[in-house]
Amino acid sequence: LQPAFDPEQSTILTITKAERCEVMIENLRDEIIQLIIATNVFNKTLALEKQQDALLALGYIGELLVKEFPYKVPSRGTFAYLPRLLGRAKVVFRIKRGNNILGDITIIADGYTAPISAGCFIDLCVRNFYTGLPVKDERKRFGPTSEYVPGTVNVLGSYKEGFYDPLTAKLRTIPLEIIRLEKGSPPKLTYAATGLSESSTTDMSAQESFIPYVTSKPLLTFDTPGLVAFNHPDRKANGASAEFFGLSPESMEADSRYLLDGEYAPFGYIVRGYDIFNSLQPGDVIESTTVDGFGLMNLVKLKKSSFGEVVQGTEAASKMTSSSSLI
Repeated sequence: LQPAFDPEQSTILTITKAERCEVMIENLRDEIIQLIIATNVFNKTLALEKQQDALLALGYIGELLVKEFPYKVPSRGTFAYLPRLLGRAKVVFRIKRGNNILGDITIIADGYTAPISAGCFIDLCVRNFYTGLPVKDERKRFGPTSEYVPGTVNVLGSYKEGFYDPLTAKLRTIPLEIIRLEKGSPPKLTYAATGLSESSTTDMSAQESFIPYVTSKPLLTFDTPGLVAFNHPDRKANGASAEFFGLSPESMEADSRYLLDGEYAPFGYIVRGYDIFNSLQPGDVIESTTVDGFGLMNLVKLKKSSFGEVVQGTEAASKMTSSSSLI
């Protein structure tokens, strides 16, 4: 296997990708050998663990084979100034209860399913925004009015209204960002209907990126174990800022989880410490936040927008959170 190289990428990133590919291939070989050994001695627990490790290693290799980012991310309009993750990044949260360390929760932020959402999440992690914040439980009603189903979820990253960007001194909000599938067409990156201007990307207008809900479905659904998504206020699709959540088995009935599909923006997966996540209690604290170095290379932050454009975009985003509608 050879990693795919994008001529627009920096030399250091190209070299790093080549080195990482060699390491990941060796890791995959080792995990497969360990999986075979565990299977031969009928150690089910170890076999499942090694199977997950092998799949993670395979996923890391697969990312290196992507030559160019598959979606057009908005480069103009209200949310163009937001960070974006053009790949994946690994985040480790160390959780503390009282004076005791419960353990680590590892999340893979996936820019291939939500580049702006994952980018904002990693940006907040790099800023250490989440470190020191407590877990809270929030009772929410999911689904349209006719199908409201109550549920209680553990929400992380809660601090007042959210994250205030030091560049603008204003609340930074994130659009509802969903990869959707439509029969006969490749997956498309879509946003809440009012989230983008008509010139939202270089070659794709807001109307072109919009797919009616009745003819499409989200790529990621909340029956996926370990899925994490940004939280937003009720009826404010573009009102997410920093809070995120995942579903534990007790959060809501499995047959009701479809009500969240398309209503909240998934941006990653818990791949380690799922048992710790399920045991979280209100008041537990994120003791530390760590982002892997390779993942940081996939984070693209503000480059071309002027201060005035950023301020204008932030003000427009704040106004839209009160009138956002879902696709």
